[in-house]
Parts: sequence; C-alpha cells; structure tokens
Amino acid sequence: MKKILICMLIFISAANTFAQKILVDRVDDTGRQVICTPKSETLDGWKYDFGLSAWGCYPNSDSNDLIYSITVVSNCPIPNEGNLLFKLDNDDIISPKFISTTDNVTSTGILTRAVFMIDKTDLNKLATHGIVKMRISNRTSYYEKNWKKDKLGKWFYNSYLLIQIKFNKSRESEILQGF
Repeated sequence: MKKILICMLIFISAANTFAQKILVDRVDDTGRQVICTPKSETLDGWKYDFGLSAWGCYPNSDSNDLIYSITVVSNCPIPNEGNLLFKLDNDDIISPKFISTTDNVTSTGILTRAVFMIDKTDLNKLATHGIVKMRISNRTSYYEKNWKKDKLGKWFYNSYLLIQIKFNKSRESEILQGF
C-alpha cells in the first residue's frame, strides 16, 4: 500500500512539474502576445529557462501570421549578437536569429534575457527530429548540453501548439465563457 501511495505522489508531482500552459496572454497597442511557461535546463552547470512566445496584430491576427520567439533567461551573461544552436537527431542545425538581450538586476544577481526569432518551419523540425544537442554562447565561450533522446524539441512544439490554439480563440468569447 505504501509503495502505491509513494508512486502516486511521485506521478502527481512529476505531472505538475512538467505541465505546460499559457503564462501570459496580453493585448496592448502593438498587438497580442502569448507566452508559454518556460522549461529549465542546466548547461555546463548554469541554469537557463527557455520559453516560446508569439506576437500578432490584434484583433486581425490569426495563427497563420504570428511571429515566434524563443526567450532565454539566465544568470549567466548572454552577449549581444549571442548564438543559440540546436542540433537535431538527423544532424541538421537550427540557429534561431538573435533579436536582443536585456539585463535586469534582482535581489539574487543579474538576470540576462535574450530573445531569438524562430519560424514555424524550424518549430516543425524540432518536433519531427528532436533536439539532441544545444549550445548557447556566453561572453567568452559557450555552454552546451547533449541528450540521448529529445525533450526540449517536443517542449517547444507543444508550446507552439498551445499558442496556435490560443490565437485561434477569440478573446471576447473567452471572457464570456461561463459568465
């Protein structure tokens, strides 16, 4: 009985730990932005949070004309014109285009936020072939991580699917739901 209870507790905590959902859905004068919960990975001892977001014109945007970006947050510096590389299981390399970095001072130190543009074609490749190696530049060199099986590619693709669903729903219908 104890074994069953322990297994159930582990399963429930794991399910909550890996749950993906929409973190932000906001509309302002520049358009609508949807951001998914990030996924943490450790590369050579440094913690990085990776998240996918999309932006579209509002109210006329739909899931076909969105701009997608990968946001990377870490206490390890990420330089301007930084590089983010994904190696797929078919040996293709995807290099999302660098957009910007910002540094924020927090009570625990300096957090760097880097944004990289990625398109739908590359997101589909991540889902089909999966990420087996990732590398990100810092100010003096780079950090990387290898996987035997894909985890992060599926994560990005599932975030992509959540964003697609969210953009295909009308915000007006969501506010009226269950009212």
